[in-house]
Formats: sequence, structure tokens, C-alpha cells
Amino acid sequence: MTTEEIAKVAEMAADRALAKYCEKPPCGLPKDAACELSHFMGMVKDIGGDSYAKGIEAIRSNNKIVMRYLRLCERIGNSMVALVVAAIFGIVWLVAGRGCQAWFRDFLYP
Repeated sequence: MTTEEIAKVAEMAADRALAKYCEKPPCGLPKDAACELSHFMGMVKDIGGDSYAKGIEAIRSNNKIVMRYLRLCERIGNSMVALVVAAIFGIVWLVAGRGCQAWFRDFLYP
């Protein structure tokens, strides 16, 4: 056999094995998830520079940064809502106070 034929046979065998794996995955995952698992692990390996462990650590580090950012955004958002509510309350209080002053002035000094 030539090297081209050997490569073709190896590719066909890999395709058959992958098709069989996707039909009934041994790990209990749904079929569509099992077929994507090799893609996911390839991405982890790429992130880690051909190392699964480094890829997982990079993902974990990135997740920590993203979670810190989300918590900060939540705090800033809550502060802005509190500020807007306080401003609305202050404006209503000011308008009500001015209205009461005017009413008392008109009531006491007709």
C-alpha cells in the first residue's frame, strides 16, 4: 500500500469511529454534546498552547476576571439606581414642600 492509501484508510477508520461514538456515546452525554466534545477539548488544548492543563487554567483565570467585572457592573448599576431613586424622591419632596409653603402662605395671609 502507498502512503496515500494508508492515510485514506486511516481517515475512513477515524470517520467510522467518530460516527459510532456519536451514535451511542459511552459517557452518557446526549448525541449532539458527545459529537462536540472533541471540538471543545481541541479548543481547550489550543488555548493552553498544546496543553490541556494550561488551557483549563487559562479558562479558569478568565472566568474569575469576568465574574469580578460582572460584580463590579452590578454594584455600579445598583448605585446608579439608588442615586436616581434618591433624586426623584428629593425632587418630589422639594415640589411638595414648595406647594405646602405656598398653600400655608395663601391660607395664613389671604
